[in-house]
Amino acid sequence: MKLSAQQIVNKLISLMEIRMIYRSEVHRGFYSKPVFIILLDSERTALSPELLTTVDKIFREETDSLYRVFSLEYTAEQLKEENLFFINGLREKKLIYRKPEIPGDPFPGKTINEALYSRVKDRLKEEFTKTDHFWEGAIFCLEDEDLRQAALMFHQHMEHLFRTVELFIMGQEKESHSIREHQSYVGDFVEELGSVFHAEIENEQKVLDLLDEVFIAVRDSNDYHINQDQIGVIKSKSEWTGHTVRGVINRQYHAFGFKFLEPSAIVNKQDNP
Repeated sequence: MKLSAQQIVNKLISLMEIRMIYRSEVHRGFYSKPVFIILLDSERTALSPELLTTVDKIFREETDSLYRVFSLEYTAEQLKEENLFFINGLREKKLIYRKPEIPGDPFPGKTINEALYSRVKDRLKEEFTKTDHFWEGAIFCLEDEDLRQAALMFHQHMEHLFRTVELFIMGQEKESHSIREHQSYVGDFVEELGSVFHAEIENEQKVLDLLDEVFIAVRDSNDYHINQDQIGVIKSKSEWTGHTVRGVINRQYHAFGFKFLEPSAIVNKQDNP
């Protein structure tokens, strides 16, 4: 039997010092999945490995929900940056727990209007322009038969895509240059991105190792060898990741828009943000 929201809250506050908990959602096509946003009542920005294991086990085994944990400082910073994950997730009606001695809401609701969505859209376009430049660089290197540099450009293309979708969908990007780690990090929130390189296909795992190795090889001036077939797999995966990330962000962006804006204020549904 799955825990109720109140039972989840009771378990969490018995484990750690929490300032507030919000119950938000991540949109997946025609349905949404609950996301508990936990704000710590301390300067800590992360849970200890032992506590993280315990909390993760609760959510995986006893709920149908996802969770995110943040410090108050980071949360305030992201609200200032107009991150829709927090603007949507920290709305007053989504607050399900507040530490009793805390008066009022330290994060007063931000006005959600067409101007805000326009700014968010412009920033997303800037991020996708950066990923497009990496893609163009990779194709140029392929045409020049510089496979090592092409692999690096595809790596940077994919890494930037992962970081962009993580910040938008999960509230925080993973500080890592490993595509394998990004794939694992985002998988619970965006299932299709959790298996860009399929775990059950040995060749794809070898290619993923090569993709992650290229960043280290170039950084440390190490030898690096990759063949045409392998770079072909990387190119295909990189292109698919680009299409998927744009689709996921577009879906979440418009789900927020239809919920909070008048129809006339919503960007054309067919357009990518």
